[in-house]
Amino acid sequence: MDWTNEQIQAIWEKAIPIPGHSKNEVRMDACGAIIIFKEFTKDKVSFSQYSWTFDIIKPIEKGGEFELINLRPLHTQNAASKGDNYPIWKGIKTHMTSDDGEIMILNINQDVNMNETPDVWSEDDVYF
Repeated sequence: MDWTNEQIQAIWEKAIPIPGHSKNEVRMDACGAIIIFKEFTKDKVSFSQYSWTFDIIKPIEKGGEFELINLRPLHTQNAASKGDNYPIWKGIKTHMTSDDGEIMILNINQDVNMNETPDVWSEDDVYF
């Protein structure tokens, strides 16, 4: 499918804004992985540190529909890990900061429940 700029923007805006950073350039996915707008890719195999793609939240095979309400941005590694799992799946990438402010990229391999993801991060949650 060819995505319009409007569709890409609408799905990008579902990602979690990070205080102190441009919401047009940098956000977080449902697992806390940092994603950068210009790193969008149409597939789930082009991994970069901040790449992202669209995820179908409730897979079509499980009764979901290919509509904006059922799409969200996910880091490509998290999207590949999720696959068609729903509502609980393994998130594998997140970002955190160390006590000295360095970004740590973590492979978390933990369950993500669709009903427990934050919709906003506080300034204490992440710096980079």
